[in-house]
Amino acid sequence: ELAAVARAKQLDARLDRNEWDIDAWLALISDAQQAHIDTARPMFERFLKQFPTSARHWRRFAEQELAAGNRENAKRIFQRSLLNLPDVELWRAYVKYAHLLYDAPSSDLVGQHQALVHSGTPDAAAKAQQLFDS
Repeated sequence: ELAAVARAKQLDARLDRNEWDIDAWLALISDAQQAHIDTARPMFERFLKQFPTSARHWRRFAEQELAAGNRENAKRIFQRSLLNLPDVELWRAYVKYAHLLYDAPSSDLVGQHQALVHSGTPDAAAKAQQLFDS
């Protein structure tokens, strides 16, 4: 874990010098996905500050928090991302989270699901409906 922290500092320094160093961003997010959540959290935050529309990385961040048992952190990540990013895979992760917490969709989930169905493409809406019904 110390090696991961040291590497994160090196990558941070590179990104401080050049915020569009793609190789550094890719290394940072790759490292974040393999690190302990306490080490990964600031790495994800930095990445998502630079790339706020990366639904895939919001999802991975939330899933990593859930895997570590941090349901409240995952909830905050979903709150920050879901309504801004009509992405089916992100919503799939949220549906799994909601089922985990409530053992059934909450009324809040129903409203947010409807927003996705009405704002997405027909394919996305159909996939969302399948996820919601499962």
